[in-house]
Amino acid sequence: MLKLINIFSIISDYINDMRKDLNLVPFIVILLVIPSLLSYFIDKSITNLEMLKKLLSQLVLITSIIIPLLINILVIIHYSIERTNQKTKEHIKEKKLEFLKHSNSTISMSILVSIFILVLSLFSSINYSTGFTIKIVKYVLYFMVSFLFINIIIILRRIHIFINFEIDEYRKKR
Repeated sequence: MLKLINIFSIISDYINDMRKDLNLVPFIVILLVIPSLLSYFIDKSITNLEMLKKLLSQLVLITSIIIPLLINILVIIHYSIERTNQKTKEHIKEKKLEFLKHSNSTISMSILVSIFILVLSLFSSINYSTGFTIKIVKYVLYFMVSFLFINIIIILRRIHIFINFEIDEYRKKR
């Protein structure tokens, strides 16, 4: 039976896994400082309302593409977990499952952020036509876009490592 998605569980898993993967300073720099700096530069480069409306429509398009892509990657990860449990030696299995868990939490968090960006972009584009221009909303939107961008890079890195690990494991079996 379908259950409601526990957003707090996704966020806590993500934070815990990122803390394991990164030390405290890189954790803060990668997940807070870099997105803050990127959002500052995005805010400074958007100089008028028309540019902002164009950005919002592009964000709707981008997140509509990213969400299904990330969901497909999640399906692949869950398939890999199935396969790992069936065919892998115990010492390799733990390493792979930990890696897949971290990838799962990062992708789940990115999907959550994408949905938030999508909703905020749609809400903002509707309300900008009526004069709704709050700097905090723009900054949150820019921060979330930057945060998503950083996480997509992390996901690509993890998927690349995982695929190379699978290829190496396959070559050893031959």
